[in-house]
Amino acid sequence: MRKLSIGQRVQRGAKKAVASTRFVLGIWLLLGVVGPYFKRFMEGDYDNYKIFKNSFFNLLNEETLYGLHPDTGLDLFLYGPFSCVLIAPFALLPDHIGCLLFLLASALLLFFAIQALPLSRFAKNGACLLCLVEFGNNQQHFQTNAIIAGFIILSLVAFCRRREAVAAMSITVGVFTKLYGIIALPFALFAERKARVVAWLVLFFAVAFVAPMLFSSSEFVVQSYEEWPEAISQKHQDNIGAVNFQDKSVSGLVRRVTGRSDIPDLPFLLLGGVLFMLPYLVHLNRYNQRFHLLALSSALMFVVLFSTSAENPTFIILQCGAAIWCVGGSGMSPRTRAIAMACIILFSSLSPTDAYPEVIREFYGRYSLRVVPCILLWLFISWEMLAVRRSETV
Repeated sequence: MRKLSIGQRVQRGAKKAVASTRFVLGIWLLLGVVGPYFKRFMEGDYDNYKIFKNSFFNLLNEETLYGLHPDTGLDLFLYGPFSCVLIAPFALLPDHIGCLLFLLASALLLFFAIQALPLSRFAKNGACLLCLVEFGNNQQHFQTNAIIAGFIILSLVAFCRRREAVAAMSITVGVFTKLYGIIALPFALFAERKARVVAWLVLFFAVAFVAPMLFSSSEFVVQSYEEWPEAISQKHQDNIGAVNFQDKSVSGLVRRVTGRSDIPDLPFLLLGGVLFMLPYLVHLNRYNQRFHLLALSSALMFVVLFSTSAENPTFIILQCGAAIWCVGGSGMSPRTRAIAMACIILFSSLSPTDAYPEVIREFYGRYSLRVVPCILLWLFISWEMLAVRRSETV
């Protein structure tokens, strides 16, 4: 028997590790739950969780959800009133338990959403590993982006499995939490029973709208829903009017490189929307499994690239799209996909981390340069969607 070289043994060991879902899940939980809990929570640095938690008690006490609360010293709450209901099970617990369970729920939801994709076990585990840097960053900030990404993925999976109710519920949670979930609505075109989709969406939208009324008066809840778009609009103006940690988007890149903060966002959004929907119209009612995965990748990337609220933790949503494209959606050669993902990881995912000197991190942040390789990949995915042939399968 020929003795394997060190390189061959490392390669075989790596393949064996990626093939083990338990191993990948262990790394996932270590980076996304254990690390943030002991690094951030134990140091008292978990303000985002406090914002979510306090939103529930503000709902109970009928105190404005979207105004400043000087007594807490926390930032503004910008999520839907329905999210106050979702956080309730965690908010009612002591912080050391609620915070840990919040991280765990976020991690497990996204992990098992990826595992539900119609891909091989090796491909799904590989997608999780490709998302580790962005996933860890999101969890360090106690953000909800991993949850939103999970529900977007689950909506696609549910539509493909003809589970209209699950798909509608997943979209509803996303829309009524952070609005990002609306990007999954075009997936309804994949459903054979579209009338059922509409019916379930109407039902779940109604349930999500009235759910906060279980904890507060209907007048206060309706008022909160009216204030929510105003709060988002104000935040949008704040994002494009100053160089800060947000607006890491296509339009943000242009504004920062040109130094023109008055460049409007709408033209970019309209052009991006046309490019996003064009493949659906070209292949109307002739979708296949590969198109489904490309559509999912495109949606996950689009919702970040064209959002002025995009910040570093938001990129876990985009990275999920890039990873799914790499492991199963693309028809390109493995070498081409590997090079593309290496560029995404090196020039986007790692750019805000300590892997780069501070001067480079500041330069990247000042001009939103981390979106450049992501824009190129999203455009390529759009082209691949247009080029998909009906006979192709994954």
